[in-house]
Amino acid sequence: MKQLFSPDVPILLIGAPGVGKTARVQAHFDHAEVVLTSTLVEEDIAGLPYREGEYDYRTIPAIFRRLHDASGAGKSTVLFLDELDKARRSVADTLLTLVASRRVGNASLPDNTCIVAAANPPEFGGGDGISDAMLSRFSAIDYVPDVCEWSDWADKQFVAPEAKRVIASVRNGELAIFDMVGDGLSKRITTPRTLTMALRSLERNGLDSDAFDTVVRGLLTPASASQIMHLVTQTKSDVLSHSVANARHGIAQGKSRSVLRL
Repeated sequence: MKQLFSPDVPILLIGAPGVGKTARVQAHFDHAEVVLTSTLVEEDIAGLPYREGEYDYRTIPAIFRRLHDASGAGKSTVLFLDELDKARRSVADTLLTLVASRRVGNASLPDNTCIVAAANPPEFGGGDGISDAMLSRFSAIDYVPDVCEWSDWADKQFVAPEAKRVIASVRNGELAIFDMVGDGLSKRITTPRTLTMALRSLERNGLDSDAFDTVVRGLLTPASASQIMHLVTQTKSDVLSHSVANARHGIAQGKSRSVLRL
């Protein structure tokens, strides 16, 4: 996806919460200014007004100063507008000026700074902050989590054998990297974010059956939670049998499959 990021064309990533939009953007740039647009007020982007004599001016917001400092140091830079769909109308109007002209008042973006935004679809609580005028200035891309990329990243983060088994199951396509069931506060979503949180709980707190089971079932869909509880409570002989079965299945299908690590 890195080749898509260019100062010439703003990119809008559309996807469910927790699928890795922010993490993906941060991983590709030396310096990322991540702006949660749902919390902004107009002055955060346009600067605070002040008067000198007969004239009115605006201060330069810290966001712009940090981007210029990073760009001047030779770093790749991005302005990441998170939750663009939830921006207040006055903020959205100011952001439209910024996206269209790369400047607001006396503040401007460095020439090599990319503009990337993220939004949730309506079924995931997306707001109405993106007007047609704003949308027409972005290349809108449906963002789908990358199984291999997340698995490779997670493999470097977690060392517990039980965590390794979960990661391998995701890599092999046995454990969904994205799933959703329920409505309202009963909704449970399996995403790279919730899977990562489950693995962090596992490594930090161990396999206290009651506590870990409760946490996992609060984070993930019932199917994902049950799969993980089965994986982390497997004995070594169970894991070996499972790994051999996976390898044989892959050979039979003419595919190369990653075996579970012991």
